[in-house]
Amino acid sequence: MKVLIIGGTSGIGYYVGKELSKKGHEVLITTHTTKEKTNLEEKLKEEHLNIIVYKLDVCNKKDIDILDQLTYDVVWLNQAIGVGGAVLSIKEEKIREIYETNVFGTILCLQKAYNNMEKRNIKGKIIVTSSLITNFDLKYLGMYSSTKAALNQLCYTISQELKEIKSKISITILQLGAYETGFNQVMINNKETCSNEDSTFYKYNNKITKKQKLLFSLIEKSNYNEINREIIKLIETNTPKLKIRLPVSAGIIAKIYQFIKH
Repeated sequence: MKVLIIGGTSGIGYYVGKELSKKGHEVLITTHTTKEKTNLEEKLKEEHLNIIVYKLDVCNKKDIDILDQLTYDVVWLNQAIGVGGAVLSIKEEKIREIYETNVFGTILCLQKAYNNMEKRNIKGKIIVTSSLITNFDLKYLGMYSSTKAALNQLCYTISQELKEIKSKISITILQLGAYETGFNQVMINNKETCSNEDSTFYKYNNKITKKQKLLFSLIEKSNYNEINREIIKLIETNTPKLKIRLPVSAGIIAKIYQFIKH
């Protein structure tokens, strides 16, 4: 099976891509920049992995045109950036950047991937990475959470639309919990995102950042075995689920939290 992972430079996307390749699947991985592409190609060569790498910035319309040209059975939209800080104090350019990448870029890639698979009349799969953070009200992470909540709703709607036209193509929303990839630490180190360093929010940001770093250090998982197993199962199954929550334990906690909250 031919699997395209958009956003696999490191972390979970890279790890799963490696395991898929070892299992005999043909894997394509994209990176955000040309430098990342070169570095990843060197890394894969050292590990003797036959994975093809492309440079694809989801905010660059010329870059995403490659989705029209490639052939793939599965596309996993795993790209994202994080912005931490109080919603009322985040700089405008940061707000636009995170929505351009996490939401608008994903929508454009979704459309192109669907059209590609539809024209080839294949039973394709589209996987979109969201986050379990959308089930919690975590202060100073609302901007990132809102982009992932938007993806949740889009995928639920797309699923119904695909059923309406009896499409062979499926969509799965992958809600991930906290994994030790470095992404969370970058997001909560929010000093550069605040628009006014004299504001009360900015001063409080510094206090909340320490608490968040402690929280993530306690709950982040460093073992990718479960997510690797479940994603490979999703890619290889003939009956993909609409929603998968990983780790399973975090998904259960999210359900309990939502029940208590309401």
